[in-house]
Amino acid sequence: AKPFEWKRPAAIFFALILLASIMTFLPPRREPTAQRLYAEGTAALKSSEALAAVRLLERAVAIDPAFGLAHLALADAWADLGHLTKAKTQAQRAVELAAGLSQEHRLAVEGRHAELHGQWEKAIQRYQALWTFFPSNLEYALRLAAAQTAAGRGRGALATIETLRRSRPSLEDPRIDLAEAKMAGSQADFRRQVAVASRCASRARASRKWRILGQAKLQQGEALRELGEYGPASLEQLAARAAFVRAGDRAGFAKATHELALTDRYANRLPLAERKLATALPIFRAMGNRAGEAEVMYQLAQIAHRSGRSEEAFSEYKAALVLFHQIGHLPGESRVRADLAHLLATQGRLAESERMLEQDLIVKREFRDLLGEAFTLLSLAEQVRHRDLARGTRLLEEALSICDQTGSTRCSANVLLRLGCARREAGHFAGAEASLSRARELFRAMGSFQAANQAELRLGRLYLEQGRAGEAASLVRSALQEFRRRKTPAPEGIAWTLLAAALGAQGKRTEAAEALAQARPLLPRIQCRVETLRTRLMQAQALRSLGEAAVAGELLARAERDAKAMGSPSLRIEAALARATLGRGGRGDCSPLVALAAEAGAHSFDLLAAKATAARRSCQRTL
Repeated sequence: AKPFEWKRPAAIFFALILLASIMTFLPPRREPTAQRLYAEGTAALKSSEALAAVRLLERAVAIDPAFGLAHLALADAWADLGHLTKAKTQAQRAVELAAGLSQEHRLAVEGRHAELHGQWEKAIQRYQALWTFFPSNLEYALRLAAAQTAAGRGRGALATIETLRRSRPSLEDPRIDLAEAKMAGSQADFRRQVAVASRCASRARASRKWRILGQAKLQQGEALRELGEYGPASLEQLAARAAFVRAGDRAGFAKATHELALTDRYANRLPLAERKLATALPIFRAMGNRAGEAEVMYQLAQIAHRSGRSEEAFSEYKAALVLFHQIGHLPGESRVRADLAHLLATQGRLAESERMLEQDLIVKREFRDLLGEAFTLLSLAEQVRHRDLARGTRLLEEALSICDQTGSTRCSANVLLRLGCARREAGHFAGAEASLSRARELFRAMGSFQAANQAELRLGRLYLEQGRAGEAASLVRSALQEFRRRKTPAPEGIAWTLLAAALGAQGKRTEAAEALAQARPLLPRIQCRVETLRTRLMQAQALRSLGEAAVAGELLARAERDAKAMGSPSLRIEAALARATLGRGGRGDCSPLVALAAEAGAHSFDLLAAKATAARRSCQRTL
């Protein structure tokens, strides 16, 4: 047989078993043909043949429109294909028809309806009740843990799994390990995710459960990718793909191919990633899996963005956005909108980016996506703090509160990283150092060493601001080794520039010049205009220490113009302030410094205001 051929005799046999079990709780009426179609449809669904399931279940509800459980199964089938609007419609119909069902099945219908509508607290309540009333049913415990994980309540999910293990110590169902691995991943505990998924894979292989083996290998691959171990991650994903082939699971095969492409993108193997996505796309389309199709288009947009093909990226993002919208996939739609906002920001279109993030925040709140809300607040704060640092800081503090509420380490680390930068810009150096140091610790604990290196760069900039140039240089050198090892040219260019500024501040002119020479060929690889401007300011600082005031002045003038064009008062004021004090020791007309101090204060840029005020006083003393 072909690898992905659905084996009809086995499926029909399984369907007959299901039909026998269904008869134990169905009301005495119904239609035999509809019940047979329902059994075959749920068998197809369990075999990951969602499109076949849709066709069978649609026939079942056409014959018997009052068949509530068939409507619920049809909701699951549409959800597997990514058609969330249709899934919600069928789930709603199942709820309307649930009155004739037992308490158990009525609660199950209500729980699934709540899941599909993003009503996580309600879903948790229903599955908690089901597990309390029917503790021997493993499915309800797993549903409860999944709902808790999706709600961002990782600690609750862990408690559910631990309670399940204590209550049934002899149970070795690999699905328990799979649920724990997913929970660990949601909490950014990637080492635990690898260990638990590996145990799951061993149990699944021993029991010849190929589909679960494939899912476990995907969990291992995801965790290894997040740990930066791209080679081992790809090997696990290839093993997952082989397991899905053995299971005859086309959807799993396409998912594994998609994950392989994602790993290639992380590892900056962009042409390989594009080729793998080209393999996955026709499979998703042939299966009618619109969500999978939209995900591939989304990944293609990200690759185009990273490759510097901005117009192509816009086109792919918009196509993915349209498709996610058509199928009612609000999380996907929100994710694309956030990335579009990021693309706009990298091009310096900060006002447009901010408007798009405001829209995304509304969707996240409507969908009650707490973690999504925190990350959108984080992105919005990054845009807002260019013109209103106080508001940007408040948004970050709000995001951090949500992170703490959900217990997400990844969320907390990312927010603390930006909060440290905001506190530095406000002149709150002690708070900035505490935030950045904590972010670095969390990233290291997660195994996200590249993110930890980014925290080190920001700490280095803080130390340089405080006059601790030696400590800054030491930190930056540490980060540089990792950037060079991972072949990430943009962060490496930024690090060399910061090192040059730190060395220049120590009077090590020869070493500073060498660092600048290392940075120059890498700087064009920085695609974000905001980051480009920040690096240009550091470059000017290094040049100033080398006595190249004229070149530094030209860089600062260009930075000031670009910052004004993109609508970033903070970067414009910083560039103008550096240029106003360049090469004249504070002598001359002091009025520009007076104006800069006032403007910086109006935008809550306290550090810049203090610098401008100090420069003004120095200027006035020389008059």
